[in-house]
Amino acid sequence: MSGVWPWLSAVALLAVPAVAWLLRRRLRQEQHRLRQQRRMLEAEIDRREQEMDVMLGRLKSLVVRMDRAGRVLWANPRARELLPIPDDGAQEPLSVAQMKRDPEWGARLQRALDALPASTPLPVLQVEGDGAGDSCSFALQLLPLGTGQALLLGNDISESLRQQEQRERLFVNLMHDLKTPLTSLIGYSDTLAAMGEIPEVRTESIAAIRRAARRVNRLLDGLLELARAGQGGRRGGVCDPRAVAEQVVEEARDYAGTRGVRLRLECSDGLPERVAMAGDACDRVLFNVVENAIRHAPEGSVVTIRLHATDGGVVLSVADVGCGVPGEKIPRLTERFFTLDGSRAGGGHGLGLAIVAEELERCGGRLEIRNNLPCGLLVTMAIPAALPPQER
Repeated sequence: MSGVWPWLSAVALLAVPAVAWLLRRRLRQEQHRLRQQRRMLEAEIDRREQEMDVMLGRLKSLVVRMDRAGRVLWANPRARELLPIPDDGAQEPLSVAQMKRDPEWGARLQRALDALPASTPLPVLQVEGDGAGDSCSFALQLLPLGTGQALLLGNDISESLRQQEQRERLFVNLMHDLKTPLTSLIGYSDTLAAMGEIPEVRTESIAAIRRAARRVNRLLDGLLELARAGQGGRRGGVCDPRAVAEQVVEEARDYAGTRGVRLRLECSDGLPERVAMAGDACDRVLFNVVENAIRHAPEGSVVTIRLHATDGGVVLSVADVGCGVPGEKIPRLTERFFTLDGSRAGGGHGLGLAIVAEELERCGGRLEIRNNLPCGLLVTMAIPAALPPQER
């Protein structure tokens, strides 16, 4: 037995280097495998980040990916369009707070980053236009992304804010538009009560009360028609365009007189006696255009209303000699609630021409608006002739 131990010791001494070599080889294999797995994981992470960036890049919302210090790592095209974000090749990441250049806003953003994953309200981000467009407003939301990043999402609420402002302006202007005829109603009612025994006063007061009541009724009907216009479909009815035009001019004279504006009606020969538009709709359309022209016509000027026959019906045009409208704004004149700023603005509620366009569309008519040379605005409305009863 004593002779065995030296042999075992020799074998053990010889085996140690072999085992160490095997262990080192296995360790190198394991390290190589781990390095491969790490490269694969990094490639997968990069691929997923690229997929996420492509997906986020398609969003119309403002999207900025940043680290927890607020440094921009990536931004979608919408964000790069509106914010001063450098190209991806920039050596030094830009802080989101630097983009806003508002210390208080930057401090609130950093507090929200520090509080993640808890949600912290952020103020609305206002981005000024570049001179060619309006400013934009974004409702912001900050979301955690992994352990060291965050997503800043900005939902464009500019249109919602504009619509809210337009609705508020609409209510103010509607109150004004209602107050004017109601004041006339009260005034002429008082006159009628005090001097109603005088035939001339009675006749004039009753006529004025009727005109004021029709104006209120026209305004309310216009709002109802505008609400129904989105339902589509054509509206039936016929009317005599000359009779409607004469009635509108008579009813608009009081308002024109308060503005120091005269009205002139010119009707060509051969006008059709029936066009394919209901009388109340034609009255509302023409009155809206005439009232708009009076509102923007300078004192002492003339608003001209012309009617002439065409092969397919009748064309009504209303021309003023005001300051006109910038060419780029003309297509927007028929948008609901759209009003102009500046010298052409006159307190309208932004519904008149929208009602005109939608009423004409419903009867198969056509509206054209252009600046009237040398000055003013020319609104032209084509209304088709009514079909004979047997062809309807």
